[in-house]
Amino acid sequence: MSLAWSELHNTPLLALIEQGEGRQTEFKRLVHSPRKIAKSIVAFANTEGGKILIGVDDDGRITGIHSEKEMLEILFEAVRLHVVPEVAVDTEVVDYKRRIVLVVTVPKSPHRPHWHVADNKKSCYLREGSSNKKVKRDA
Repeated sequence: MSLAWSELHNTPLLALIEQGEGRQTEFKRLVHSPRKIAKSIVAFANTEGGKILIGVDDDGRITGIHSEKEMLEILFEAVRLHVVPEVAVDTEVVDYKRRIVLVVTVPKSPHRPHWHVADNKKSCYLREGSSNKKVKRDA
């Protein structure tokens, strides 16, 4: 991860934001809960993969994050504790006009299905449009 990346790649960041949220892109102003971000990671890994832009509001406004370290800790706790099997995500820090955006790339996984685990319950999610949809199990 390097801030130098941002100087070369701001245009792709803006282009990605301009496309809006969808099947392969999600905006998060901030991430407070490892459980909640884990649902998006599971959904992207189980579908076509995608990018989570932390520090971007739902309307596409770049708000930035205050602590890259804190966001990374929450992200890695999510993967470690709430995603089974774990998904190897890639992270990049982009500095845009003194605002930091954390770009989380979740690959389409060859080890599907992935499960969201919380309170001893396993749930499966898929990405449908710009939402994460829980898959209902057959009884």
